[in-house]
This record gives sequence, structure tokens and C-alpha cells, in this order.
Amino acid sequence: MPRYDRVRFIGYAVPTTPADIVPVGDPNGAGNVAGTYRAAPDLEADVYGRAQTLKAAVDTARAALPTGDGVLNVFLAPEFYWHGPMGPYMHGPGDPDPADVILDELQKHFPVDEYPDFLLVLGTAISAEVADLGAVMRQSSTIVSNDVVRALGEGWQQADGPLAVVVFDALVNFIKNCHAYAQVEVRNRAIILGPAEFDGVEVGLGVRAITTEKYFVSNEDLLLWDVTGKPVITEQMSAYPILDTSGGDFKFEPRDPYAIFRVAGSDPVTVGVEICLDHSDHRMRKSVDRSPWPARGDGLDLHLIPSCGMQLHRPSVAARAGGWAFNCDGQYALGDPNRPALLSTARSARVLLLCRLRGRSRLCLRSAHAARPDHDCSAGIERSGGRRSRCRIRRRAGSSGHGAPGGAGT
Repeated sequence: MPRYDRVRFIGYAVPTTPADIVPVGDPNGAGNVAGTYRAAPDLEADVYGRAQTLKAAVDTARAALPTGDGVLNVFLAPEFYWHGPMGPYMHGPGDPDPADVILDELQKHFPVDEYPDFLLVLGTAISAEVADLGAVMRQSSTIVSNDVVRALGEGWQQADGPLAVVVFDALVNFIKNCHAYAQVEVRNRAIILGPAEFDGVEVGLGVRAITTEKYFVSNEDLLLWDVTGKPVITEQMSAYPILDTSGGDFKFEPRDPYAIFRVAGSDPVTVGVEICLDHSDHRMRKSVDRSPWPARGDGLDLHLIPSCGMQLHRPSVAARAGGWAFNCDGQYALGDPNRPALLSTARSARVLLLCRLRGRSRLCLRSAHAARPDHDCSAGIERSGGRRSRCRIRRRAGSSGHGAPGGAGT
């Protein structure tokens, strides 16, 4: 079994927001969006195309990497990478779970013997199981909530001054109330492949393909309306499943919603994957404190946050002393245009950072495509992963134990 004493972070900086966005409020803050989803109507075709794109990205990064023992390569793609033409991949009872379809396809694209020492967190997938989609879309509650939201959204676009604030507050409050009476339960799951079979902290999982799940719905996870007029699952129609983390967040089954697991090895690496707004809710930080760790001093070595509209927050970082937190985002832009060495194109951007696991480190930033010098960086850097999306990394320092304060963040 390998022993990893270093970790290399590879962020795939690709925009994962909807297309043709019409902002309602500030999408980088408390706002919402209208727009449209671009995806193939056939699930298998869409999954295959997105898997091909991911393989090209991973292979491009892999070709630029030096070989060496003891390095765990962590490839992170943003939230909402996987979606259908209605937003969530829609399926009926008894149909294959889209997450299973994705993982099956990805295991064909990334056979374990060709990607040793790669931990692949390949974005998140949104899906929803509905017995009769037509009936849901025809419900008066669906029609009324969608009409009210669109009227308020378009009203906000026309208003100004104090009235715009009043209309926007009404919109936000209406959507929050709609979440309590949702017509559709949407699942948002991180798609994860390992270099070998994963373990839980307390049990073996016996597979290299797992998912973790988000519970905290935002105001902009889905569209308010589709600007092309096609039917979609809107923000006001949906809610996420309730997740009980009162007993901790350890994984016990490959497809359970929990988020903490281990990359097997002679010295296993403990990983937590926290999706976007769950980070703002301090999910991982609270879960680390609640989880029944086998030994004193156990905790997260790697805290990974795929997102679309999130950044690392100091109070939410859960990595133990000597561990690392890494965020790859599909919405925010980051970077000074006067510092082009920190930018690259959205289509082919990578952030490659080599760090020592559980010890003192030097970070190196390189691009697989852009011509730029290497950068020797101190712990606690932030770097742009692309023109329209961002990757960030933080070193946890100055603390001891998995629940101690003092994590580094934004």
C-alpha cells in the first residue's frame, strides 16, 4: 500500500453556472439567476460527453506532472459540472440513478491501473426522481410559485432605489417559504473516484467510486426561470433532503450522504468533501467535532470544497494542524488583470500546487497550458484558476487536534 507524504492539488477551473444568465440581485452575494441549461437530452449521451471533457482535462494535467512516489494527486472540479436540460437529471422510480450512471462511465474513462495515486473529485451532479413529471409541472402550486417569482424578478429589474430593495426582499423571502413546500426533492452529490478502494474511518467501503451529498440549499442553486421558455426545475420548486449529522459525518456506505472517508495506504489520508453552501454552514467543522474518532488527534488531512459561488471561510475550515483546505469554484472570477501570471484561459486552466502533507511545505503553482514561470509560495496563498472560475487553497496551522480552532481561511 502506498504511503503519501505529499499532496498535489489540481483545480479544473471551468465555469459551471447556467448559460445566458440574467442576474436578479447580486449572484455573487444573496442574489439569484435566470438563464438556461445546455445539456444533451439523453442522459447517457450527456454523461459520456462530459466524461470525455473531464478525461481530457485530467490527462492534460497528468502529462505535465513529474512522476514520484509518495505524492497523492487531488483533482477537483466545481459544483454543478453534471446537469441535464432541466437542471437536475430527471429519472423515474426504478430507473438507474444518474449518479450511478456517471460513476460507471467515469470508471471506464479512468481505470485504476492507469491513474495510480489520483484522487478524483469530479464535480457534483444534480438529479431528481419524479414519478410523473408532467403532473408536477401542471400543479397549481408549481405554476403559481413560478409566476410569482418571475413577476418579482422582472419587477426588481425595473425598480430602483428603496423599492428595488423591497421587491428583492419579497423575492428572497418567497423563495425561502417555497423551499418548505417543495414539489421536487433534488439531490446534489459530489462524484469521487479513488486510487484504490476507499475506507471509512470505522469501516471498509470496498469500492473506489463514492458520493457525498449537499444539504444546504441556496437561493441560486437552480434557475428562477428559463430564458428560452423551456420547462425546468426551478429554485422555488425544489429542496434538498434533510441530513442528520448529529452523530458525525463518517461514511459507512459508498452512496450514503456523509462526507468523511479515507484514502487507503500504509498511512491513510483522511478526506472530507463539503459542497459549496454547506461550507458556509460550517458542516465539516461541526461534523469533525461530533464524529467519534478512533484515536486522540485524528482529524481531516484534506478538506475539499467543490463549489459554484463559495470561497474558503476561516471559521469553516476543518483540516487539522498540518492539513490542507482546497476550493475549486465554477462561478467567481478571481485575479488582478495586471497580474497575468496568475491567470489562464477558462477552457484549459489548471492550478497545480504541490504541498507536503502533515508538515512544513513549499507550494508551487504551474499551468499545464499557459506559459508562465513557476512560483514558490508560502502557505496561505490564493491563486486564480481561470478567467471565470477560481481555485483556492488554505493551510491549517497553529492548532492541534481535529476540533481545535485556528483554521486558515478567507
